[in-house]
Amino acid sequence: MKNQSTLLSFSTFVLLGTLGNSASAYINDRNPVMSEARLNAIIAANPSATTLDQIPALLPSDYLVNFVLKHGIKRLGERGHLNETRISQSSDPHAPRVIMWDERSGYTLSYNGGAAGQTHGQRLDTLGFDNTTKKWKLTAVDFPIQPGRAVHAMTDCLDCHGADQRPIFSMYPDWPAFYGSDNDELTDANDPIQQVELRDYQNFRAQAAVTHPRYSPMFSAAVMRATLNVTPYLTFPYRQNIDSARNAVSRAFAFRPALRLGILYNRLHSQNIFARIQNHANYRLLGEYFLHGILQCRWSSPQAHAATSELREVQRIIGRVPRRLAQGDTLHYRDLLAIFGLRVNDVDIRYSYGHTGYDSDDANDAPMEVGYIGNFWNSYFDGSATIDELVAYQVYQDISSRMLNRRLRGLVPNAQGLSPKYRDAQARFAFDQRFFAEMDARSMWIPIPYPRDPNGINLTEIHHREGYPATYQTQHRTLCATLEARIIR
Repeated sequence: MKNQSTLLSFSTFVLLGTLGNSASAYINDRNPVMSEARLNAIIAANPSATTLDQIPALLPSDYLVNFVLKHGIKRLGERGHLNETRISQSSDPHAPRVIMWDERSGYTLSYNGGAAGQTHGQRLDTLGFDNTTKKWKLTAVDFPIQPGRAVHAMTDCLDCHGADQRPIFSMYPDWPAFYGSDNDELTDANDPIQQVELRDYQNFRAQAAVTHPRYSPMFSAAVMRATLNVTPYLTFPYRQNIDSARNAVSRAFAFRPALRLGILYNRLHSQNIFARIQNHANYRLLGEYFLHGILQCRWSSPQAHAATSELREVQRIIGRVPRRLAQGDTLHYRDLLAIFGLRVNDVDIRYSYGHTGYDSDDANDAPMEVGYIGNFWNSYFDGSATIDELVAYQVYQDISSRMLNRRLRGLVPNAQGLSPKYRDAQARFAFDQRFFAEMDARSMWIPIPYPRDPNGINLTEIHHREGYPATYQTQHRTLCATLEARIIR
């Protein structure tokens, strides 16, 4: 119990130095990004590191502070997020699965504690993203490493990750089976799930986090001070408290790792989806029509929509009459994706690829699930933007850059990004500005209207959405009207 008492004494959250010094906290531009090549180089430079236990201590400090821990206990998400039905990698509250990533490249390492009964306890799994091809890649390192063989292809995970090898990560702010499963928090005395997780986390921190070489480097006091300008505290890397004030330092993304990971994966995956759309044979003809649909624009009348050659072209592509909603003035989301040979499973990353949750079209009573809420498609939301809002921005930027589409230029003066959204929260922004800049460089987003209170569901509260002010409404109406005029001309 001595370790337990010591850990509890760290529960006071203390910043070191000035806030300005923490601006690059968990992104160090002086270090190269983590990648398959860098991991191979680390392994090659340390030939005596023959076990998985030795690897975490060899990783750079700015990489070590970006992690979430999966305890693996199946509990329904607090807002209703469904559980995974297929879990290939075992986890345990006292030997949790680590998911660690680079905030710039997205390169992810994952492993469990190697406890008795845990599957693949001596395997290091990796997930990379190619910035040129915009493709995901799953690989692994088996320990002990065989001569001449370090990182290698991993094909036994495609059933869950899909042929495109995309990530799987639940939708903000529910992360079932992870510590901090409710909004990266562990300290709400009125939340029974948080209290159970906190108890387990205290035990983990007092034992394995201190003694196990797969975990202890991540909880190094020196690493925390050097990278985040904080002293150790009990619930690191999660929020230290549940202060809800906009400028509360504990609300900085620096201390909300699952939120950061979802945002990063969503940005990267939006680039993957846009590349697949842009490279598809149907893009030149149907790009503007797709943009009109992904923005959830409404046609001026069902007749105007029905008269378009684009709707007839969609029928030819999918081989049947396309489904339409809202009295016929919008195309069904699934048929919209089918234009480019995509399924919801390809675009949405909240479940494993074959999860039955993707079969739903009705989310009216389940705001964390897939489907329609009224006439609004409830797509993957990372806490800042949906995958559709990110893809829409990239499609718009591409289409409006062409000479023939110059009428579309300048119609999105209020594209949203993390930096403009949070710049006013200065105490928090000091920690996060480098991360925000990195994410905004990946993609800004075009805000899409969402239902305020259909059937008693308030997405502003449940999803923690930012609201939809007049500036967004005007922008959306103007962009939708211009797109319709171009399509039916």
